[in-house]
Amino acid sequence: MPIVHPPMRPRPAHRPCPARSRGVRTRLGTDPHFPRPGQ
Repeated sequence: MPIVHPPMRPRPAHRPCPARSRGVRTRLGTDPHFPRPGQ
C-alpha cells in the first residue's frame, strides 16, 4: 500500500540536494556524479 502524503505543499521531484550531496566524498573528488568545484 503506497504512502499517500496529504496535499500540503507542492513537493519537487525527489533528487539528492546538490548542497547536501557535496560531502566529504565529493570534496575529495571521489564522487563521479558531482565533479569537484573548479572543474
